[in-house]
Amino acid sequence: MQWALAELQRNGSVVLPGAPSGWAKLQRALIWILVVLVPVGALTGTIIGLVVTISGKVESSVFTFIGVLSVLVMAVGLEVLLVWMLKRHRAHTDESRTPVVLARNGLKLRGVGPIPWVDFMPARHQMVSNEHDTGWARRAVMELTRSGYFNVNERLAPALRERICPATGPIWNRRHRWIYVPGVEGLGEHEVMHLINTARWMYTQAPQR
Repeated sequence: MQWALAELQRNGSVVLPGAPSGWAKLQRALIWILVVLVPVGALTGTIIGLVVTISGKVESSVFTFIGVLSVLVMAVGLEVLLVWMLKRHRAHTDESRTPVVLARNGLKLRGVGPIPWVDFMPARHQMVSNEHDTGWARRAVMELTRSGYFNVNERLAPALRERICPATGPIWNRRHRWIYVPGVEGLGEHEVMHLINTARWMYTQAPQR
C-alpha cells in the first residue's frame, strides 16, 4: 500500500496486479458447492426412491418412474447450468487478473480504460441492485457521473460494459450505473478504495458530477 502511494506520488502512475474481488471468490466457492451437491442429492434421492419402491413399502406405478426420471432430468439440466456459470466465472476471473493502472489520464481495470477520473465518483460501499435477482447487495462501487454514464452505456463496446459492472434495471432498459472496485493482489478492498480515491483526488482536486 505504501509503495503504491509512493509510486503514484513519484511517477504520477502505478501499475498493480489485478485479482478477483472477495465477492467473486465467494461466488466461485458457492458455485463449486452446488456443482457437488446437486448430483449427490439427485443420486441419493433416486437410490432411496428405488429402494423404497422395490421393497414394496410404497405402491409404484408408471407415474413413479416418470417422477424419478423428471427429477434426474432437472438435476442434469441444473448441473449443466452450474458448469456453464463456472466457465463464465472463470473467464471473468481471468479478466480480473489483468493489471489495474492508475494514471493521470484515468483508471484502467479488467482490460477496460483508461476511464477518465471525472467519469466516476469516489469509491465507497453502497447498496446496489443485485444482478442475480430483484434484491439489493452491498458492494464496493464507484458511481458513474453523467459523462461516465453516457460513455459507458453509449460509447463503450457492449462486451466491455459487462467488465465495468453487470447491467441492472428492467429488461427494456438495462443500464450500467456503477464501476465495481477491482481487486488487487496483496491489497484489501478498503486499501484499493483508498488508493483509487487518492489518485482521483490528485487528478481532479475535488469531486465532480
